[in-house]
Amino acid sequence: MAKLDVDSSSTADREDDSCEGPSRPPPQTRRKSLQELSLLSQRTFKEYEYAELEAATKNFSLDLKLGEGGYGLVFKGKLHGRDVAIKVLKKEGFQRTQEFQHEVELLGRIQHPHMVVLLGCCSHRGCLVYEFMANGSLDDRLFCKNGTPPLPWYARFRIAAEVASALYFLHNLGPEPVVHRDLKPANILLDHNNVSKVGDVGLAKLVPERLAAINSTYFRDTTPVGTFAYIDPEYQRTGLFGPKSDVYALGIVILQLLTGRGPVGVHAIVEEAIECGNFSSVLDSSAGDWPVGKAEEVACLALQCAEMRRRQRPMLETVLPMLDGARNYAENCAAIHATNRALAGDPKAVPPSIFLCPIFREVMQEPVVAADGYTYEYEAIRQWFQAHDTSPLTNLRLEHKQLTPHHALNKLITEWKTRAKV
Repeated sequence: MAKLDVDSSSTADREDDSCEGPSRPPPQTRRKSLQELSLLSQRTFKEYEYAELEAATKNFSLDLKLGEGGYGLVFKGKLHGRDVAIKVLKKEGFQRTQEFQHEVELLGRIQHPHMVVLLGCCSHRGCLVYEFMANGSLDDRLFCKNGTPPLPWYARFRIAAEVASALYFLHNLGPEPVVHRDLKPANILLDHNNVSKVGDVGLAKLVPERLAAINSTYFRDTTPVGTFAYIDPEYQRTGLFGPKSDVYALGIVILQLLTGRGPVGVHAIVEEAIECGNFSSVLDSSAGDWPVGKAEEVACLALQCAEMRRRQRPMLETVLPMLDGARNYAENCAAIHATNRALAGDPKAVPPSIFLCPIFREVMQEPVVAADGYTYEYEAIRQWFQAHDTSPLTNLRLEHKQLTPHHALNKLITEWKTRAKV
């Protein structure tokens, strides 16, 4: 296949399409995306006055309360015409100012499509201002809270891969790798297209650079933190945490995605169903017509991730390609489904996420494959390469910057646009 020169440019207009929902981004989305992309390495936090946050939330009205976590309340607000989520730390939590400053400084460096963006803070009153995630948490959607519709199976495969990619990115941050330590559905948020982003990294601990440089994989904290059902059993017992602590939590989350069940006992339920040859009975029927064989492969991987002994769990570098394979399978099925709906004249037909650039979150016009194996809109990845030599999704250094046109995907997108009359 032909290779593209990343220094060349493209001036083609783009479509204003979105994924898995009826909402569509405004015409300015592409220009805004380019501006944001060009500032990725320069983004700074805004220090808000407490009065601004009071006005944005109508004096922290309970009517605007989004939820409550271990560290405080979260409110919906509007700042400068933009919807935001404002986390107000509990008084006793804010007294631990080191943890507050840790979260602010940490999120200031994180740039990933599947990590929640921290926009600013009010440091003297313990408030954090995040981007607003319109579809709430994965926990809400798994249990259809407030009458929300269930997530289809192909979206669940995709979310599993997205979360794994975010964790892999965190674990490969330099010079100080990060372990999340509190991964759970309540901390996985969904935007208006049901694209997932990992949030609430306030409990994450930076691995000291002096320790990261040696052959030590695990680090000691005498007070285990996190949510019980998702905490690495060895972390509870020894106080030692590391990347495989997040792998354990990821395994439990994936089992929940497959079954729609709570976390307690889900490992044993799925394991027994597989051993009895009755795995399909534990799949969440509300997610649609599961490809049982593929789902069982994912379940077996999740069971390995959630092994009691840390040494028996796989590394994320092994897990991620397998989840990406499941996501690609699911999104190909979703693409065919979307095209058929468009052909049938369904006015609600929307593009599957495989058609969307992970940077722009719009339907691609020139899909290309980069050295990390992921597909991007040509213009987006070209802009990224102007300031980076790493993958936008894994944070790993790329062997080269050559881009290969994805002709098969481009054909599918063109066919979908024609049939959907986009």
